[in-house]
Amino acid sequence: MAYSIVSPLLQSLLNRLDSICLSIGGGRGGDEILTRSRSVVAAVKDLATVAEQRFEMAEEIKLWLTEVKRLAYRLSYMLDDYEQQIRKVRNQKLMSCCFGFFTKTGDRRPIANVLQKLVTLAGEGNWPLESNWRPDLYFRLNSGSGTSSLGLELEIVGRDTDRDKVISLLLSEAKEICRVVSIVGVGGVGKTTLARLVYNDEALGRNFRFKYWISLGNGLRFNVERIGEAICSKKFPSLGDLMDGVRRELLRKRFLVVLDNLCIEEMDLWFMLKNSFNVGSPGSTVLITTRSVEVADSLGSMPLYYLQPLHDADCLDMLWKVALLPREEKEEKQNIELLQISKILVAHCGGLPLAVKVLGALLPYNGEMGDWLSAATLASLELQKYSYTSNILPVLRLSYDLLPSNLKQCFAYCSIFPREYWISKEKLLQLWKSEGFLQTSGSFFEDIAEDCFMKLLQRLFFEDIVRDESGNMFCRMHDVVYDFVFTVSLATCSVVGPEIVAKELHHCSLVFESEPSTQLRYLCNKEDLQTLLFISSKFDSIPDTIFSRLSHLHVLDFSQSGISELPVSLGALKHLRYLDASRTYIRKIPETIINLKYLQTLELSECYNLEELPKTVPQLTSLVNLCVSSCCSLTYLPSGIEKLRLLEKLPTFVLGKQSDSAKLNELSELDLKERLEIKNLENVTKEAEAQGAELFKKVGIHSLELSWGHGGVMSAQMSAKILEYLYPPLNLRDFCLKGYKGSKFPSWMNWGLRNLSSISLISCSCQTVPPLGQLPSLKFLYLKGMSEVQLIGLEFYGDGGFPCLEQLEIYDMPNLEEWMSIEGSSGPLSLEVFPCLDKLVVKGCHRLTVLPVIPNLRSLALCDSNEMLLHSVVHLPSLSSLVVEKFKLKFLTSYFKNFSIEKLTFYDCDNLDHLFENNQAPSSLKHLSILYCDRLMSLSLGLRSLTSLQRFDVMECEQLRDISGLVSLGSVEELSIVSCPMLQSLPSGIRYLTNLQRLVIKRCPASQGRLEKKNGWEWSKIAHIPYLEIE
Repeated sequence: MAYSIVSPLLQSLLNRLDSICLSIGGGRGGDEILTRSRSVVAAVKDLATVAEQRFEMAEEIKLWLTEVKRLAYRLSYMLDDYEQQIRKVRNQKLMSCCFGFFTKTGDRRPIANVLQKLVTLAGEGNWPLESNWRPDLYFRLNSGSGTSSLGLELEIVGRDTDRDKVISLLLSEAKEICRVVSIVGVGGVGKTTLARLVYNDEALGRNFRFKYWISLGNGLRFNVERIGEAICSKKFPSLGDLMDGVRRELLRKRFLVVLDNLCIEEMDLWFMLKNSFNVGSPGSTVLITTRSVEVADSLGSMPLYYLQPLHDADCLDMLWKVALLPREEKEEKQNIELLQISKILVAHCGGLPLAVKVLGALLPYNGEMGDWLSAATLASLELQKYSYTSNILPVLRLSYDLLPSNLKQCFAYCSIFPREYWISKEKLLQLWKSEGFLQTSGSFFEDIAEDCFMKLLQRLFFEDIVRDESGNMFCRMHDVVYDFVFTVSLATCSVVGPEIVAKELHHCSLVFESEPSTQLRYLCNKEDLQTLLFISSKFDSIPDTIFSRLSHLHVLDFSQSGISELPVSLGALKHLRYLDASRTYIRKIPETIINLKYLQTLELSECYNLEELPKTVPQLTSLVNLCVSSCCSLTYLPSGIEKLRLLEKLPTFVLGKQSDSAKLNELSELDLKERLEIKNLENVTKEAEAQGAELFKKVGIHSLELSWGHGGVMSAQMSAKILEYLYPPLNLRDFCLKGYKGSKFPSWMNWGLRNLSSISLISCSCQTVPPLGQLPSLKFLYLKGMSEVQLIGLEFYGDGGFPCLEQLEIYDMPNLEEWMSIEGSSGPLSLEVFPCLDKLVVKGCHRLTVLPVIPNLRSLALCDSNEMLLHSVVHLPSLSSLVVEKFKLKFLTSYFKNFSIEKLTFYDCDNLDHLFENNQAPSSLKHLSILYCDRLMSLSLGLRSLTSLQRFDVMECEQLRDISGLVSLGSVEELSIVSCPMLQSLPSGIRYLTNLQRLVIKRCPASQGRLEKKNGWEWSKIAHIPYLEIE
């Protein structure tokens, strides 16, 4: 059990004691105690390591390990205090005596007391390895051998029939406006997987335009937030507000809502929401997954779908796929052995897909079939030891038991997050470090932490990996895995709600519906509490006295709470390693933060009201992460940042006008990593400051942004000199330049940065663009607000012609008149340009009339620019998608007749009164959208040549009256007309559109009563269409 894991903590103590020995040298005063401390801790660690390896642990061993952990924490606190004291001592002799003096308080010697108790425990601990312990299996699984299926999209096996049956239930006739269908089954049988199969089915999607997926769990507050975000894309303060919002959003829509993992505790929420679901169009459906038959029976009259375990043949197929076993023919003996042992393994899984996948992930194939068969046989023997009635728990327990001790601790720690919670990988790794779970330092930590995370991911303890727009990874735990992690961590890690928690609690998060006063009063008695996360906590203040009682905290997280002030008592947390107050309303940080000498992470991103940091922040010399990103009220960082020699992550560096603000050259002393944004470069007063920053040495930085503010008075010459000195490391991948006042770009943009994949140039004053075409790795280029540029000349292409560029966006360049094309130009240039360019956006370029030749461009968006640009489609032979926005054209001429455009969108073209002249529409067009074109009155002409059109969308066209031309669209399959208030009726010929499968008409007079099923006088026109959504 994780609460019995103590060896990583003891190893941490050994490392610290070794470090102290080195720091005090050969002095006399503390040597004896130090030597004894190290000897005792090492002896206890050896015993603990053996004890932790036992699968079935006797109660006396659990108690022994628990007491060892308690004493180890006490010793850790003492070492913290000692190290803070030794920092004040300059004399080497006094330093060596400091340990001895510090460990004595009056006549008491607290460290001697702890050591004596550890000596006693060492005498009690005599734990021989169990006779059935399998070190060969343990070392094989943790040696790094074997190929992982991680990153592969695992094929879903054996559920096609189940999917088809559930879809049939969803589409069957029902008396209710909103039917309820339930998938019922035991944990791990694949209910969520089946629901996902149904949800993502393409054919079903044509029947439900509006689909919402909601993962339930962890109480009313979480479920209210999740439902609000999924259906309405917003959070609601109360259940009443949520129900009103859901009603408005679902009104007269035909929708599919999936409520995943509904349990009996959440039934009150269901009964309150049920009426909100009844406002949709007939045919709307709620699909529910649940383990409880009682829950399913109480939901509605629709039959339940009982999901059965997989057949053995499907389980064998899944096991071999997850373990990446080769399918080619092997020796007959090996074939027989493989089948036999695989059947035995699968039998342990009871047909539960989760168990099969976890077991397959535990036993990855390493290229030697004999080795794999031996490991599989050993795993089968180990599974027989467990006495669980569930089929999934033995497999999860075996996978857990075969983890190294530090990984067990890291996994168990994840139980502080609520069920179905999206865990940030970056944050989780920082928390592991702050808790001391991973014993390393410096640049090696990230590699080791990454390896630990990936090993847990490979074992399928994490799933549903997603990335946000910035590339940050998030994951969560399967519902059954989450239940399991609580069984191994309940005594020390927990999510705390209204209930009383375990006595030995060390790590917790608070989840509650209102002010957390009761829980905080209870937690104040937990003097050994090390972690306190406030999750989904709606409160605006913290009692100032609380932290004087929780003085041993290592991690404190207020993020996304409503607090506007941090209490002064924060300074009492002298052991704190991690403080997160991001996305709060704080304006200042209390000066008492100076006491947090061990603070490694200070996270303050998106604190929009934050005005300044304490001037003492540079004295927090243990800081590794200092994040003040998107703190728009923060005008400077305090002077002395250069003293933070351990700092690795400083995403935003704010230069101020104040004399006591940090200077640019302070960056030279910092070995920063990942991302760096330098703001307010107009406040640099000396060239030497820029030169001294030595950005080119910071090879750990992959993304760099340099920006000038609007309020500066720096000359163009000074701006140019500063930027010239700020040349970045050669391995830089992403670069952004904002507000640059110089008249030309620096010379380093013409050479060297061969690894750049993304460049953004925004509001720069230069008259030309640099020769970016010679950058061999550039994939994304963004140009905006460069009002001085009149010509994009041949020099733009450099000597490479943008060999890898995939996306180019040009915005708000009002004076740009010409963009030269290499093809057809005179001179020696003959290279192919833009061979990979797939997407081009041009917006706000009113003088530009011609685009260059781009042979492979597939997607083009033209917005608020010169209409003559439309003639340039002749230079774009591969164009398949075109968006025309805010153009003043009245109709399209023969621009596209001879081109293979498949998708065409008109958006906010106010002068457009009809589409095509004289049947000049491109016959290749498959998808046509007309949005917010207020003067469009008729769709009666010019559509006959659209012989390939499959989808036609019309929205917010206020003057549209006549759509008679639609009857010529014999190939159309989907037709959507929304918010066209002047449209009175549908053409009678619509009944002859036999390929039309889906018709949506909303907020149009034509739909008011006329199209009511069976009773409307125009019902006969649309009765043949399979899917109708009429509002």
